[in-house]
Amino acid sequence: MTVRFRPIAGYAGYRVGTDGSVWSARVRKGIGKGGSIAVIGRKWKRLNPSKTEFGHLYVTLSKLGGKQKFLLVHRLALEAFVGPCPERMECRHLNGVPWDNQIENLVWGTGKENGEDKAKHNTGKGERNGRAKLVREDVRAIRLLWDTGQYTKRRLGVLYGVSDVLIFRIISRKAWGWLE
Repeated sequence: MTVRFRPIAGYAGYRVGTDGSVWSARVRKGIGKGGSIAVIGRKWKRLNPSKTEFGHLYVTLSKLGGKQKFLLVHRLALEAFVGPCPERMECRHLNGVPWDNQIENLVWGTGKENGEDKAKHNTGKGERNGRAKLVREDVRAIRLLWDTGQYTKRRLGVLYGVSDVLIFRIISRKAWGWLE
């Protein structure tokens, strides 16, 4: 498959590909006639994105004047190839993989549709939630320790590095309720 590129609006010297890659143009300078400095071409360098706590990729781009901004790669790709984000819409990853920014995997959709995608792909709960501090084994152990009657919610919270409110939600099955 051939990767197509489009410039990133508002950021001269940057482009995004249909594969979700983001590139920066390094302008190469050389010596022109009469010894003056001349632009002899551009060399594109692929940027190495970072990951958010939810697994989405982002890059830092600079505008003229040196102002830097963190931008989500999926938004850059959709805006370049589909158009601006419609009002009250957000980016959806059709396959449920937040770091897969290929244009065929991305669409604008409502928050409700995005939530339905998370349920469909089982990506928003348990340790698959990018913000989870516990794993299944921790939750099972917390419930077992609570059932012994020897631990308070506060003590369990300190032991596992979470709040006593989360411990309460775990033992009352308001959090991780799906886990047996």
